[in-house]
Amino acid sequence: MPDPSASTEEMDRLFQPRSRLLAMAAFEAALAAASADAGVVPKAAAAVIADVCASESFDADEIFAAQRLAGNPAIPFIRQLTERVGRRDAAAAVWVHVGATSQDVIDSATMLLARDALAILQRDLQRLRDGLALLAAREAETPMIGRTLLQQAIPISLGFKLAGWLAGLDRAANGLAELTDCALALQFGGPAGTLAAFGEDGPAVARKLAAHLGLPCPAFAWHTERSRFAEIGAWLGILTGLLGKIAGDIILAMQTEVAELGEPAAAGKGGSSAMPHKRNPVMTLFAVAAATRTPHLVGALFACLAQEHERAAGAWHAEWPLLPQLFGHAHAATLAVLDTVEGLEIDAAAMARNLEATGGLIYAERLTAALAPHLGKGEAQRLVEVWCREAVAAGQPLADIAESHRARHAPALTAEELRDAFDPADQIAAAARAVEAMLRQRE
Repeated sequence: MPDPSASTEEMDRLFQPRSRLLAMAAFEAALAAASADAGVVPKAAAAVIADVCASESFDADEIFAAQRLAGNPAIPFIRQLTERVGRRDAAAAVWVHVGATSQDVIDSATMLLARDALAILQRDLQRLRDGLALLAAREAETPMIGRTLLQQAIPISLGFKLAGWLAGLDRAANGLAELTDCALALQFGGPAGTLAAFGEDGPAVARKLAAHLGLPCPAFAWHTERSRFAEIGAWLGILTGLLGKIAGDIILAMQTEVAELGEPAAAGKGGSSAMPHKRNPVMTLFAVAAATRTPHLVGALFACLAQEHERAAGAWHAEWPLLPQLFGHAHAATLAVLDTVEGLEIDAAAMARNLEATGGLIYAERLTAALAPHLGKGEAQRLVEVWCREAVAAGQPLADIAESHRARHAPALTAEELRDAFDPADQIAAAARAVEAMLRQRE
């Protein structure tokens, strides 16, 4: 079982050694077929190669053990493939891997796996976004306190907070979708990127190979132009960071003194080894942990951008574990937040209680606005600051302090206007309108 903060079973299966070999075999079968289509390889030989790639079970342990001496897994894989093709047809064996290089196999196989990984991630991210959209609409008018710099600010609504989370995830989902067109691509250049082994047929073979694999065909080999992997990693990092932000907000809202939100309850979940009374966050912790690790992995991918000449010595090799780890972290965080949101516990009474925690200080801005037409903005601001300090010192509601001074400082301010200054209804309505506009825009 994978660490639930680092990966998921589905992502682990996708990037396991045997799956990587299957993707490499898919490349070699497609290469043979494309070369035959272009008249470079005999069709009979291509058929044998494709059949071996599809039907044989390659020895992953032997291949990846041999990597220590070979430098990469493609070399022992090609050796094993050639031997197995040769057992069936010695003449066909000479056409295995013709015109390609190890990096073509490994990079293209990684792109095939990345395509599948993106599909998995987008599927579950869509579920999360759909769930947040429903919750945001339902809770659009549920009052709660907004917080800035971890301090109480002004009233908002729970739906407004949820819509804020959703807006970020929508951007990340759009970024991931764009990767299909702008980042996923065939890697095919031969030893130094020129496809010299194919002569004038190189571009045709490349186009046919890309078509067989269902990958875009770039105009140029990208052996040491690594922006594609960096871009995929960047969007995975952005998504995981946004999920960490959501999880962090939920963790803060689960604090005993706040208690506005909670993870879905389950037997044995969130307990402490020492304190039986505790109900700790669990799933959200996994998302925060994933988001904490991810920037270092993204940074490592960016460090791999500086690759020398036409084929790199070391920087390419450094990339190999990074994308699988980034996909694992992103999916782990997605599922953790999805499970939390789908069963999110909401305590509206606690939210209402917390709105009153400051004795009305959160309405100081509105009180200033009500006084400004009568006193001027500067004087109104100064006076409300004095009244706030007095309210805190006396342990009295700010509304009572304001009323006690109203006749002396602002007699033109009516009692009704003063009451309105301490009524959050229009602030909640503004938050609800923002939620409605956001949800309408994404339809």
